[in-house]
Order: sequence, then structure tokens, then C-alpha cells
Amino acid sequence: MSHLAYCNEGCNNQFVVDELKTGKLPRSVEKVYFTCPHCEHEYVAFYTDLETRKLQERMRRLHRRFADPNQDRNKLIKQETRLKKQIKRKMQELRENAKIAGG
Repeated sequence: MSHLAYCNEGCNNQFVVDELKTGKLPRSVEKVYFTCPHCEHEYVAFYTDLETRKLQERMRRLHRRFADPNQDRNKLIKQETRLKKQIKRKMQELRENAKIAGG
């Protein structure tokens, strides 16, 4: 899926983001990002590590359960909310650590 972006930290041009790139960092951390095609300024979307990727997989499995009419939707929503908070907290932690490390 394409998104329109604006290079507000580089050349000030607008561009379409067609794909995200993934860069490998130490300790199994992955940086997911895109770059401005005009000036190559890099914008980081998010960071993940093994734990975060496992949480994301749990979220995908949970979302598949929403299609089952026999599942308790309120229970699924509570689980989803909990998982979202865990993933958000972990990604924020990774972002802060990457800033400190210069990644």
C-alpha cells in the first residue's frame, strides 16, 4: 500500500512511500524505515527485536480469532488492548535505545 510523505527534515519535497526497508542492527534488532527518493533522508517507522516480533505474531493469531463467531469478542478486545500496549512499550524502548546508540 502506498502512502504520501513529505520530507520535512530534508529537501521539503513530497513523495510516495511504496515500500518499507528493513535494516539489521545488533542483538537481533531490526529497523524498519523509508528514505526520501530526492535527498535520501531516512525516516524510521519502527524498531523490532525478537520479543516484539513474537508479540506481533501473537497479535496476528489473535486477529484471526476475531473471525470465529464462537469467540468471546470482549475477551479478544481486552487481549488485543493488552498486546498493543506491550508492543508499543517495547517499540518505544527500542527507539530510545537506538537513539542513544546512534542507530
